[in-house]
Amino acid sequence: MSGGGGGTSTGWGEGPAGDPCNMNFPTQLGNPSPAAIAAVHEGLELRIELNEAGPSINAMNGDQRVGSIVDRVPALLRCIREGNEYLAVVDRVVGGQVEVTVRNI
Repeated sequence: MSGGGGGTSTGWGEGPAGDPCNMNFPTQLGNPSPAAIAAVHEGLELRIELNEAGPSINAMNGDQRVGSIVDRVPALLRCIREGNEYLAVVDRVVGGQVEVTVRNI
C-alpha cells in the first residue's frame, strides 16, 4: 500500500494533503480571561493573533484576549508566520471555559 491519506489530518494541525495550512479543528482555549469571557457567546468569531513575545497564539475579541490556542501550536505558528490567517468560532461557553473551532480564512 502506498501512503497518501487523502484528506485526513496528521494530528499536528495539518489539513488535507497538499495544503498543511488549511486547518479546521475544535479546541478549548487555554488560560481564559474571566473578564473577556463575559462578552463571549456562541457563534462569535475571535481573531487569531500571534504574540511573538511568547510566542503564543491568542484568540482575541476586539482588543481583548479571550484565551490562548494550545493545540497544534507548531503548525499554526509556522502557517501564521507564512501569512495565513485564522479565526476561532465560539462553539460553547461553559463556566469559565470556551470551546472553539479554529479555521483558516
